[in-house]
Amino acid sequence: MLNIESMPGLIEDVHVVPLGHEVDRALAPLGRHRPSRVYLLTLIENDRYDPDLHAKQRMYTERVASALEALAIEVVPLQTDLFDLLDVIIVTAGVIVAEQALGNRVSVNMSAAGRLTSVGATLAGMAHGAQVYYVGANRYTETEGERQMHGLSICEDSGIAPFTNFRFRLPGAASMALLVELCRHPGGRDTRHLRRVLRESGVPGFETDAGALPHDRDHPSRRSEETRQLMTLEKRYMARLIADGHVDRERQGRRNRYTITESGRYAAAISGLLWDRDRSMQSQHT
Repeated sequence: MLNIESMPGLIEDVHVVPLGHEVDRALAPLGRHRPSRVYLLTLIENDRYDPDLHAKQRMYTERVASALEALAIEVVPLQTDLFDLLDVIIVTAGVIVAEQALGNRVSVNMSAAGRLTSVGATLAGMAHGAQVYYVGANRYTETEGERQMHGLSICEDSGIAPFTNFRFRLPGAASMALLVELCRHPGGRDTRHLRRVLRESGVPGFETDAGALPHDRDHPSRRSEETRQLMTLEKRYMARLIADGHVDRERQGRRNRYTITESGRYAAAISGLLWDRDRSMQSQHT
């Protein structure tokens, strides 16, 4: 498991670089202002993509990683499906959230991979207030020798353009916890499961496990507590998620059942809470 640690009181500069077939665009900003750590998001090793594509990815990853290590910069490669927008968002946001929790400054290079990857990295970066930047190119490579040395772009004295972030209106922490739960259970969850999520998240008003209270005439508190929690869940949280198009609701027997929509999946992805560090790191242990 990836163990991210920082020295107490020391703010580190960290870069997230989704890496396609580029070298110069990944390295150009990092020699001038050396970060403590660089996360290289590289194409996941699986059977979906051509072996030649994986071989090229490994070549560019090794070239960039070697150059960074020569500068005494820590390199953390993370396997990511760079052709899957949701996966790019999940991994990028997960890294940003983990590093910001340590008080570190995070920058995101959105120009060292393909267009789809760039969109995902930019969205995740802006949503969490990271510094997103673009590395310009002087020209594109023309020969195989140039491509192996520089990647698809040659950056000699090109500029680095920081993006101006704009504010995202994301669901609050409690609502995001509900979306993450629904994203992990695409078949849907009923109100019992969702109340448990809020209780385990420490949301005020859900501290009591209503289902564990005595259920008889001498203990009417169970029914009243369940009713109170149910009303709070549905009116304060689920109604807003439904109105925002993140969740659908259907009646099943005496309970409502909620399922996540495509919009809700993207909101959950950008939270940073869906990142599976072990999966991203597994290639380093095989």
